[in-house]
Amino acid sequence: MTSPSRVVTAVLIAIVVALGLAALLGGETEPVQPVAVATDEPMTPTDATAEDPLRDADARGVARVQELPVASATARDEVPPEFDSAIERLVVLALEMVDLDARAEKEAVRTRNDEAVALITALLNAVPDCGERAVMRLAELPDTNTTQEIGLRREVLISVLSRDLSERSTRADKGLPRGPVDALVGSMLGIVDLNELTAKRLGNDLLVDAPLLGPPHEEAVLALVESSQFETWLVPTASELLRTLWRNLERSGARHRSDITSLALLYFEDRNEARRLAAVRELVRDPRLRRIALDRVRAQQDAALAAAIANGAASELDSESALELIRELHEIGGTRLLGACTMVAMRDPTAARASYETALGEDRDPGYRAQLLLAATLTPDAASLELARAALRNDLDPEVRSRAMLALTNHPDASIGERAIFEALDDPRNANQPDLVLAAVAGLENLLRFGDRNAIQRIGSRLAIHPLLAEADRAKVRSLLASHSGR
Repeated sequence: MTSPSRVVTAVLIAIVVALGLAALLGGETEPVQPVAVATDEPMTPTDATAEDPLRDADARGVARVQELPVASATARDEVPPEFDSAIERLVVLALEMVDLDARAEKEAVRTRNDEAVALITALLNAVPDCGERAVMRLAELPDTNTTQEIGLRREVLISVLSRDLSERSTRADKGLPRGPVDALVGSMLGIVDLNELTAKRLGNDLLVDAPLLGPPHEEAVLALVESSQFETWLVPTASELLRTLWRNLERSGARHRSDITSLALLYFEDRNEARRLAAVRELVRDPRLRRIALDRVRAQQDAALAAAIANGAASELDSESALELIRELHEIGGTRLLGACTMVAMRDPTAARASYETALGEDRDPGYRAQLLLAATLTPDAASLELARAALRNDLDPEVRSRAMLALTNHPDASIGERAIFEALDDPRNANQPDLVLAAVAGLENLLRFGDRNAIQRIGSRLAIHPLLAEADRAKVRSLLASHSGR
């Protein structure tokens, strides 16, 4: 089985191959020279121009690319690379780079990377339909990366596809026909629904929020939205593709803003989840329509819809406006809004802390305060620690104080967590709060990761005899202490 660290390394190497960032590995990128690909049987000029079944787009159901003049980077006396042979060589290079990187052979990694960059450039210049070929080969791969070789092959193909897509888009932006871009995007949409990994890598990573989807792709995107009713893993990608399509149509003038908002109002309560989520994102953008959405949620008391609107607000609005809307929805959405709180807090921790302090000052919405505190203290920086300490001392709600204590036990300095647990246990306000004592056991488990034996023994000894702790939980504490002392 491939270890996680090696998979991460493989992905990093693949990204380097994709972008040609040899400088990331140290040094500057030299001008790329074409590289001929070694094959089992030497190619001849006749071989290079022979009929290739991959070019038969009609038989394969893949849109043909309009062949525009491409400046060749291949010298006259060199044989142009053939697609499948080039991919095989790129996979071999990627495997070698992973192995060399594990052995810290930096110069050898740089050499392989330079060859990979040159080969991709030569391939794109020699084979006009590289992108479509990459899509076809991706469609032949297993649904998951069962081996390192399969994972690297997928990344190599996506690298070639992404580079071809970028270069076609650049030419179109300079005034050349958009046909080649639209054809490649259409091919990509044709395999997005193959499996979850393909949906994410091609749909979410390459097409969502990119200016690539347009009128030629409406039918394909709507078909994916329909398919998502039967493949729930496809819902997030289909929804985001529909939203991106709407934005691009509006931006390009192909559809008026009023047309898009009319569709959003129509789909706001649609039974198709992908359409509904895309509609919510659109309604949240407009203050007037936002109020309509809130009124409907209140009337229906729909927690799932409240969460969808909150997530849309976290993605579409500025931090202050998003948190205000999340706070309004919290009574309906409850714990389902934690994701939205976290999105905003990760993007703008200052705004999240300010919103918590405002809610605390007004002594309102304790559930919202608890979730926002959790979201705002995910990273143990100085500001987060200070917020957690203030909440532990000042918040009147026991659930919020429990969250604050747990946040403090998540810090690598075990003394911080130890002080937080003892402060909570000694606080008279917590004298009859068994849930807080149970949270202290969870805090003890947090501290076990950091290995401060003395702190763990002190806390465990206190909890093992706490009167509010059930016998089963006291047994758990004793077991934790025994397992830790035996290390």
